[in-house]
Amino acid sequence: MVCSVRVCGIGALCALSLLLPSCMPVTDGGGGGGGGGGGEAPTVTLSVEPTSLGISQGHVEFTWATTNATDIVSTNFGIDAGPLGASGSGRAVKWVTIAGTQATFTITVRNAAGQTATAEAVVTVRGDAVNSPPHARCSNAVSSGDIASTIWSFDPTESWDEEQPPDTITMRFDWTGDGVFDTNWAPLAVTDHVFTEAEARACPPVPVTPPATAQENYRATVKMQVRDAAGATATWTQGLTLVIHSTNQAPEPAFTVTNPNGTFPNGFVDASASTDNEDGLGGLRFWWDWNFQGEDFPEPLLWTGWSDDPTATPPAYAGPGTYTILLAVMDSGGLVNWTTRQIVVP
Repeated sequence: MVCSVRVCGIGALCALSLLLPSCMPVTDGGGGGGGGGGGEAPTVTLSVEPTSLGISQGHVEFTWATTNATDIVSTNFGIDAGPLGASGSGRAVKWVTIAGTQATFTITVRNAAGQTATAEAVVTVRGDAVNSPPHARCSNAVSSGDIASTIWSFDPTESWDEEQPPDTITMRFDWTGDGVFDTNWAPLAVTDHVFTEAEARACPPVPVTPPATAQENYRATVKMQVRDAAGATATWTQGLTLVIHSTNQAPEPAFTVTNPNGTFPNGFVDASASTDNEDGLGGLRFWWDWNFQGEDFPEPLLWTGWSDDPTATPPAYAGPGTYTILLAVMDSGGLVNWTTRQIVVP
């Protein structure tokens, strides 16, 4: 059974043997843990964050995962006994009070045959009473989308603080990762955002590989910063691909080879004949493969080695033969096109 009650307040202290639920919502999944039936023994793991508190009371995040289990039998951190959900895992943030210098928290699960398994985790008390920064948590299900039709929804409500309740935490967002926050400090709440074309184009372009399409991709790094009542902060980030459908057309690559029958590096290649309907030569970038083997377009290599210079000198080839040089050209919108040409090394 999912425990979804909320605590009366941060001032309500709990004995270790009877921990009250905190103000944080409980997300209890878990489900069958991989079947939970038959004779397979169940397993369970339990982790805590933080593993130490500055004083004898504070919020602790409990995370558990199971296999071959159907039910939670018991815990001593405020999660009710009952069936596990579909994933066999769960998470809860609880306000705890520790008597002494440390406490051991446990969870016991069982399978359909009645076999049980127990996991434990220890939280210690440092005794330094130093304020800890909050824990930034945010969820967003959409990692890529067309800016004309996509609404990105960010849920930061699982962010939490070790010393204070969640209603004391504030948040702000930087939508493009440029270091300038675009929203003011506000209480934790689900926040929707629609990216503008200007925001997208302010982000680094992502190459769009052949076959060329009228599509531009940009990589935004969304940053959410949370702040507790004492002024300590923490940051959460996520990379998003922003898609713009436009009339931009891919460039037309072309290059010449000087000394095509000679021994390189005595010759050179020149892609200055490449053209683009939207960009001049100065808006294009160039990438070379000196011994292209006819495989699929080498998309992973597009991330490194681009040059603004349309000319280049091939390396010295290992021996005589016919070699294929590949030229890829990328425009300012991230569209890429490519061409090849053979050379003969005597």
